[in-house]
Amino acid sequence: MSGLIGSLLLLLGVLAMTTAIPASRRRHPPGWLIEGFGGEAISLATVTLLGFGAGYTLHFIATLGTQHLVTLQTAVLLATPLTCWGAWRLLASRQAFTALLDEEASVLPLPSQESTTPRRPEGHLKRIA
Repeated sequence: MSGLIGSLLLLLGVLAMTTAIPASRRRHPPGWLIEGFGGEAISLATVTLLGFGAGYTLHFIATLGTQHLVTLQTAVLLATPLTCWGAWRLLASRQAFTALLDEEASVLPLPSQESTTPRRPEGHLKRIA
């Protein structure tokens, strides 16, 4: 049973990271993630889920010979690494896509109505040094 609990906790920790990391790396991250209690609670919950998940998984590995596996536990144990890998791939693809958008946005600035640089007078006047 500890393998099932460990796998689920690890999966929840990875899913919490895959939702919080892209949100915190935005140009304007949401306030609930970076200000005060919300960001600290999410960070603490993610670390706690990953820590307890790793502990339960290590306990399962240490007592593997004495435990009886049922079909649900075996399915969850096999699906957890695949699901975590898929979540990380989704995170990496989102980050690559947003980096591509940010790069294109920096290369192609939006036109503005007012220019901030002073205009030179018309004609061929010499510049005073």
